Amino acid sequence: MTEHKKSITTEWIPHFQIDIDSTQSINELKKLTDKYLKPDFFSWELNIPNCGVVLAMGQLGNISGTKIYLGIGTNRRDTEYHRKNILIEI
Repeated sequence: MTEHKKSITTEWIPHFQIDIDSTQSINELKKLTDKYLKPDFFSWELNIPNCGVVLAMGQLGNISGTKIYLGIGTNRRDTEYHRKNILIEI
């Protein structure tokens, strides 16, 4: 289930996304982003039933109408499985 606070059209289009992984829980990431970026930084979360929040994103800024978003993967994101079993060499 995805959740966001604003209309998807006005908030996300157009946007550039920076995506990183972490070993932190969503609660730890919220504390860090509250402290170092801004309170309530995350405007979107990917919450998977029976797993939890695996990714959260918030807007870093806006350059000439293009939004810049930072996506941070939580410790619930199984990147090792994804890299070994889903990504294929082309």
